[in-house]
Amino acid sequence: ILFVSKVFATFTVFLTFVAVVLHIVYFFMRHAAVRTAAVFMNGAGGLFGLLAVFVFVGFYHKVDDDSASVGVAFYLFLIGSIVCFVAGAFTAWAAVRKVKSRISDFGEC
Repeated sequence: ILFVSKVFATFTVFLTFVAVVLHIVYFFMRHAAVRTAAVFMNGAGGLFGLLAVFVFVGFYHKVDDDSASVGVAFYLFLIGSIVCFVAGAFTAWAAVRKVKSRISDFGEC
C-alpha cells in the first residue's frame, strides 16, 4: 500500500519537474499551448501529491511496524514541493508579464 503512495509521489516530482521545464521553454517561446501545458502539469502534480497523502493516511493503520516508515517518499515530497513552488512562481511571473504586455498593447491603440 505504501508502494502506491511512493509511486504517486514519484509522479508528483516528475510532473512538477516537467512543469518547470515547460515554464522555462515558455520564456523563450511564448506560445499559449506551452504555458497551458505547464499549468496543467503543475496542477496534475499537485493532485498526485494529494492523492499520495490520502493513500498513505488512509492505509497507514493496516501496515506492519517494519514498513510503516515514510522513507524515500518524504524526500520525494520535499523535492516535489520545492519544484511545485518554483513552477508556481514561474506561473505567477509569466501571468504578470502577460498582463503587462496586454495592457501596453491596449494603450497603443
